[in-house]
Amino acid sequence: MATSGRGTGTVGYNVQTAVDDKHHLIIAHEVTNVGNDRTRLSNMANQASEEIGDESLTVVADRGYYKGLEILACEQASITTFVPKPLTSGSKAEGRFGKQDFIYIAASDEYRCPAGQLLTRRHSSMEDGMLLHCYYFSGCQFCLMQNQCTTGKMGSTHFVTKTLPRVSTEMSLHVLAYNLKRMMSIFGVAGLLEAIRA
Repeated sequence: MATSGRGTGTVGYNVQTAVDDKHHLIIAHEVTNVGNDRTRLSNMANQASEEIGDESLTVVADRGYYKGLEILACEQASITTFVPKPLTSGSKAEGRFGKQDFIYIAASDEYRCPAGQLLTRRHSSMEDGMLLHCYYFSGCQFCLMQNQCTTGKMGSTHFVTKTLPRVSTEMSLHVLAYNLKRMMSIFGVAGLLEAIRA
């Protein structure tokens, strides 16, 4: 868990991906340290539109991306959006724990997670003028409540590297590996090798 030192917390980095609907390949991605998705819709939609060369793109996003100005920006770029209005915000709407479920214990500089485990500070770093403190518990992968805590997309629950530029590079490698596996399942290994040679 990373905190800004001002008493607010952000759990890790936020990865954005745009996926095509036919082959489920990741066509655009971005790593941010913004704690929500509400300001990312138009940027990701524009990146996807540029990558596939389709100016009349249709985008489907979950309710975490709902923000009027973002939807308007997409509309002005001729991008049709389908985004449901949020019932509540963030993780709570998805049935997972939210930031407020992690209790900060100032006396020991630790967080207590909803499962009762203590997350200790492991390191600190400076990013974009903000001091970030990273807290975690090494037993998270064995926790019975993990499905309510983290989504763990693409078989990875955390990044090995630190700082936004390095995490972005690490995510690019995850995307490359994911897309290669998808293309192997679509075209087969022989078909993919033939396409690479062409």
